[in-house]
Amino acid sequence: MTRREAWLAILGLPLAGCDKLWRPIAVDKAPASNSELELDYAILLNEGNGKLVNEKHKFQAGDRFRVQFRPGFPAYVYLANRGADEAAYSLLYPNAKIATKNPMAAGQTVVVPGGSDWYTLDEKTGAENLVLIAAAAPVAEFEGTDGTLERDEFERRVAMVERDQRPRTFRRVEDKDEWVRLYAGREGNGVIVARMSISRG
Repeated sequence: MTRREAWLAILGLPLAGCDKLWRPIAVDKAPASNSELELDYAILLNEGNGKLVNEKHKFQAGDRFRVQFRPGFPAYVYLANRGADEAAYSLLYPNAKIATKNPMAAGQTVVVPGGSDWYTLDEKTGAENLVLIAAAAPVAEFEGTDGTLERDEFERRVAMVERDQRPRTFRRVEDKDEWVRLYAGREGNGVIVARMSISRG
């Protein structure tokens, strides 16, 4: 698989979380090697006792969900979203409403949004566009960013990170509990960038 194919393979994902509903990650069948970084994510739907899904789920207008993620290394994590008809990205994490701050400890889980809140999909057509970044060091392009970034400026900054810090190796593993695990080489500054799309069915 080429580097381009590997990155295109992660286009499109979703969201999850909650202390009471959070489920521990199952034993990984493809553990990260000493030369790899790992980032796990999942989406929690507010259905019954909580249903974990990944980006392949057919979402519907009115679905309530959370995003949860867990780095396998001490990491600076950034999560942003742009709605289907929005001109700017909103920074969802780090967030003043969420107690956990960067850098996150290895194995630590963060649930977005925090507290008892959930995101709700509206009836607008199109997709929610999320970008999840985890790095071994602060990502200058997103440090000090608070609130929103205009779409073109945000994409410019992400492109710089991908150009300058993209790992040479990348792989993706989906486990039976609907967690998605991303693995990337540790060369350079050690960065994982995942672009995600939540589409309404």
